[in-house]
Amino acid sequence: MIPAVLCALALGAVSLPAETGPGHRPDSVVIGVLLPANDARAASDLAAGIRLRVDDAATNGDTLRVRLVVRTLETGWSAGRTVVQMAFDDGVHAVIGGVDGRAAHVIEQLVAKRRMPLVSPWASDPSLTASYVPWMYRAVPSDRAQAHALWSVIPENGGPV
Repeated sequence: MIPAVLCALALGAVSLPAETGPGHRPDSVVIGVLLPANDARAASDLAAGIRLRVDDAATNGDTLRVRLVVRTLETGWSAGRTVVQMAFDDGVHAVIGGVDGRAAHVIEQLVAKRRMPLVSPWASDPSLTASYVPWMYRAVPSDRAQAHALWSVIPENGGPV
């Protein structure tokens, strides 16, 4: 999970609205955080990890101000409405979330139009990155990659095959 946080913060720092232009580092960045409503532990861990990274950057002299906009997702389909509100009402530059594959697919379509980075800490659906949307990042390997890795170690550990 921590790689997702680090990646999203880095992406948010360079993700700029089109009107600012390339090569411009903003004074502040707004990162949207989508927490799962159905998993309190995962939500708490994700929120704590993000806050830890933001606080660490501030104490180590980074002058970039980070504002977090945190929302809880009740269902995967509510992700679209939530991300639209974050982008247009809250001015979010990047999103950490996409609780599952279904939510990540909905969000992916929105971030592609907005050119806004999305880091999905949990979604492992291989089709998420199959369309090569350059703003979509998964922090976990795809289902296929995980299955291949597991299958390759079974014989090494004395399992059937």
